[in-house]
Amino acid sequence: PYIVSTTTLVNPLRTYTETKSRRQTVSMYWDGKDDSANYLCDGQYVFALSAVTKGRVGDLWTRKLGVGTVAIAKGSPLAFMSPSATIIGSTPPAAGINPFYFRYQLQRPASVNLEIRDMNNGLVRTVVSTEPRSSGLTNQEMWDGKNNSGQWVSSGTYRALLTVIDPYTCASNNTFTHDASIDVNLFRIVDVSPTHIIGLSTQAAVSYTLSQSMWTEVKIYNPNIQIDPSTWPWTGSTYSNPIYSISGMRPGRYKVTEYWDGRDSKGYLVEDGRYPFTVVAYSTGTQIMYAIDKAYGYIDVSRGQIMFLSFEITPTIADMKNSSEVVKLPPYLIEYSLTRQSSVTITVNNFQTNQIVARIVSGETRDPMVTYKDFWDGKCYKGINCSDGEWMIRTYNINIYARDVNPSSTVLVTTVTMTIDNYPLRLYDLAVAPLTPDSPAVISYQVSEPMKVAIKIYKPGTKFVADFPVGCGTNEYACLVNKIVGVRPARTAITEYWDGKDMTGSIVPSGNYIFKIFASTDSTEINSVTADCPNGGCKSLADDVIIADLPAMQVYVDDVCGYFKENSYFAPNPFNTESGNFRIGVPMIGNVEVRVYNLNGEMVYSYDSKNNWPDGVELDSEGQCISGASDFKGGVTCKVDSALKWSKKNKGGKAIAPGLYIAVFKFTSTQGTKELCQFKKKIIVP
Repeated sequence: PYIVSTTTLVNPLRTYTETKSRRQTVSMYWDGKDDSANYLCDGQYVFALSAVTKGRVGDLWTRKLGVGTVAIAKGSPLAFMSPSATIIGSTPPAAGINPFYFRYQLQRPASVNLEIRDMNNGLVRTVVSTEPRSSGLTNQEMWDGKNNSGQWVSSGTYRALLTVIDPYTCASNNTFTHDASIDVNLFRIVDVSPTHIIGLSTQAAVSYTLSQSMWTEVKIYNPNIQIDPSTWPWTGSTYSNPIYSISGMRPGRYKVTEYWDGRDSKGYLVEDGRYPFTVVAYSTGTQIMYAIDKAYGYIDVSRGQIMFLSFEITPTIADMKNSSEVVKLPPYLIEYSLTRQSSVTITVNNFQTNQIVARIVSGETRDPMVTYKDFWDGKCYKGINCSDGEWMIRTYNINIYARDVNPSSTVLVTTVTMTIDNYPLRLYDLAVAPLTPDSPAVISYQVSEPMKVAIKIYKPGTKFVADFPVGCGTNEYACLVNKIVGVRPARTAITEYWDGKDMTGSIVPSGNYIFKIFASTDSTEINSVTADCPNGGCKSLADDVIIADLPAMQVYVDDVCGYFKENSYFAPNPFNTESGNFRIGVPMIGNVEVRVYNLNGEMVYSYDSKNNWPDGVELDSEGQCISGASDFKGGVTCKVDSALKWSKKNKGGKAIAPGLYIAVFKFTSTQGTKELCQFKKKIIVP
């Protein structure tokens, strides 16, 4: 029961008494504790083994005591501790950002303490205080970067001290420690990247990422400002007048983009150049912590000269009712778009003198990438040598001048020009329907502006020189048949009617009458009674003075070709006199042709009424005829054309031979249905 040394009896730390079987190998187990169940420290321990059995005379002990040693070598319960910090950004990446993680494994369950201390061993934060942790897995502790007072710690190097209290070893040697250093930089600005204004782009931007949510100030300065990193955070007088700034609370761990439209503090577009910028961020509340990064850079503005993306001038195209003619009228639509915001002026200039006749836009602001529409009504407005509201009639240049809105800008003015013809006072879309027994003559037309219109109807055959009738004696009234005068509305179909009567109310004979139509924007210029321009002429006339035919047929011939054949012949027949005459019945206004052939098919005589009446044989009344002699027999006096007299000679002037000849009569109407009639008759020459 006692281990006996040479001098001292030692009480055993732990005693085991067990019954064991004989004559076989047996084992005894010790849990490393003493009799008080306390774990013993690592070391070499001596054991003594003895056995006793009952005999007849009492206890019988073994003759020999078994002595040996047993080791306790549990070692440290803590494996290696691995600290890590959060990393953000990529250009370059920034470490030392919270949260911080501490990972470790225990060989056996234990209690742990984790403290953050500064490099002077001052306590900063107790992360874990005597808390149990398991073995066989990776334990992880987290630190948010704040001290025990809940405030952010400043940038620097800190120690993480992990203390493990091992319950499975002796109390005098049950505490194990491990520490590691960590770099802390909680407030950072990373991935600062500018986007430039190049060409047609309209916005610049500064992108960045914050490690924490912070109040951020982005400032952009004039190109002449030099950013000095040594003056960070750039609060001196040098940096007191940025041309643009934006500030506010911005989230952490998120890409933030601040936009700049290239304007200064007054709203003007800045000139091309390199503009420095700074980004400063700091925490809010009672504890102000600045981001340690000196973030600055440059934004390049290189728009180049103002450009017109589009420029087009479109006249108003008249809506035609009767014809396919294209008539261009005011107002003129001026469409354009620009590459950037500009101050725009639009003028209309005389093509010859370049004097301004109209100012459509004067220094108005136009935004980029927007199609603007302005109009010119074709009149003078704030022009030179013209009165406001006066019609401008000739060729003009429409000019658009664009310059930067900023009055101090040195960018040159950009100009585009387009030439147009402006003839705003027009008579157009004319259509004529002839006078018939069933309906009056119709003259349809349109005027471009409200005008007083005069229509004068003249006798058939009236000739004109420079829009004036000639051959009418001392004045035109010898040729004038009737007139129509009145004020007419603009750009709508107008229909005038003529009942076939003259100014006395008498019915006029059939014929191809001539009419002249003209108009003036000044209603006092045209006399409402005479349809004349008093005092030497009209000064506000429309550009068009139209002279055209107006056919009149007072009586219908029901059978045009029948009438022509029945009333057309040659006499005498047989042709037994020295000369004869063709008598042609003309059923309506048209052309007459006569051809005479011998039996060999040779033409010996020809006649064409167009030689005398180019616009068709004129009829004074129905039943009109033409002949080579006024005394032609038939009861009706015919119009005389001596070419219808035939003297038995061929086209070469030689006498024809006796025999049978074939006369071909042909009529072609020039008005209405365009009738074509043709027949043959025989002429016998004895």
